[in-house]
Amino acid sequence: MQNEKEILEKLREGVVFLIITSFLLGVLGVLFLYIVSESVFKPGILGYVLGLSLIEIIGGIIGVRGLTKTKAGFKALMELGKDVRRGYVGVNLYLTSIVLSVLGVFLLPVLIGVPLMFLGVLFVVLGNLFVGLGFYKVGEIYGEEKLMTGGFLAAIPFPVLSFVGYILVYIGLGKVVGNGAP
Repeated sequence: MQNEKEILEKLREGVVFLIITSFLLGVLGVLFLYIVSESVFKPGILGYVLGLSLIEIIGGIIGVRGLTKTKAGFKALMELGKDVRRGYVGVNLYLTSIVLSVLGVFLLPVLIGVPLMFLGVLFVVLGNLFVGLGFYKVGEIYGEEKLMTGGFLAAIPFPVLSFVGYILVYIGLGKVVGNGAP
């Protein structure tokens, strides 16, 4: 069985990947807004869609790596009796969103991909909310305000705030680990 310090370090490692993923989601958001502002009937729009899809796939791969570490960390904390179920559920929703989104990208030409991608977005919003609340709870358990603030910001479904939130979570977890977590 792992001690709490090792578990929190694992969570912190996962957060690095979540920072990268939330950055990529921010890039996706800007690209999506640009594509929506353009006419679907203009020549060359397919290139934008393919570029967006490629970034989503890369973000998904990076996200899966971080989420598996984060999921293991939340699960290990739950096994120690810590009430971080929301974070664990959030990771599962987040992972499901990645699968739905990637399937949506591949099925885009068949038109069923669009609803799958929208469902993926819904799951990522809910997953992000619960993961953020899970980190907020970790901050509450260990009395670390940066971690609580980061969890709160990460829970807000706006990529820039999630990005900043995950950075604060990373810093907060570092403080908890550095202060000699139990």
